Amino acid sequence: MAAKLIPHYSLFSPKNYSLISPPPPRPALRRERSALMMQGVNLNSPSDNRLWTRDFVLDLLTAHFMFVAYTAMFTVIPLYTQALGGDETALGIVVGSFGVVGLLVRPFAGRWVYSLGAKKIAVVGPAVFAVATVLHIWAADVWGMIPPSALIALGLSPEDAWPLILPARAVQGIGLAIGPVATSTIVANLAPARRRAEAMGFMGNSISAAGLYSPLLAFWVLERFDGDFAFPFAYAAVAGAAGTVAALGMSAARTGIPTPTLSERGAANESGGANERREKAPLVSRAALFPTAI
Repeated sequence: MAAKLIPHYSLFSPKNYSLISPPPPRPALRRERSALMMQGVNLNSPSDNRLWTRDFVLDLLTAHFMFVAYTAMFTVIPLYTQALGGDETALGIVVGSFGVVGLLVRPFAGRWVYSLGAKKIAVVGPAVFAVATVLHIWAADVWGMIPPSALIALGLSPEDAWPLILPARAVQGIGLAIGPVATSTIVANLAPARRRAEAMGFMGNSISAAGLYSPLLAFWVLERFDGDFAFPFAYAAVAGAAGTVAALGMSAARTGIPTPTLSERGAANESGGANERREKAPLVSRAALFPTAI
């Protein structure tokens, strides 16, 4: 497959152009691309300026349900930590552990989207979050199975079961770190160039809409079932599963990295010559630092 000429930045080198070849399409993906092309679908540059396609709506739903689960957990987890014996310091540790794991994983998410495909990462993100949410339900039970003498030997209190939340929160952080990277990439891939900013705005609205009702609904579920935290956790897990189902309905061919056009292939071949090489995208891009900080 011909390589595509892509400008990239590195923190340690000036701007340069490298030949980065898209990953070879797998047989199933190749068949799907061929079927779409036979239907007259242009996979590279949508000329009809359409934005509201089936894949675009499913991508918005994936992001929405993922943040429905997140905002539900974000409002309930402090109460759960206190119920397991945690104090103010424990609250900070439990909430912060989620963000720290996300910071460590998110830089690699872009590479995984490129190598594995945006759809796969969009499926895995909310699925991981949903599974980790279910793990919270058994935190107190597992803690109770540990002999009190072993906990005391480790400097822990048998009454304080909150440390067992940390592994589940860490796994949740992984899910929420990779999922939005994939859904945002899909928006950029699907939207026509002239409507890309508009598409990003709709993505932001789909995420913000989750905060309008999910925290309130999570508190209502908690009160409705007499303070049993298993039910709001189950609600958040169902929301994450709904995001996974929506992502499964997207087309891998439409949402993947666009195939280089003939002109791009020709430019890559002319400039590459004998020095053509396959590189990974930089882990940290200088061009992305400013918008990230904003």
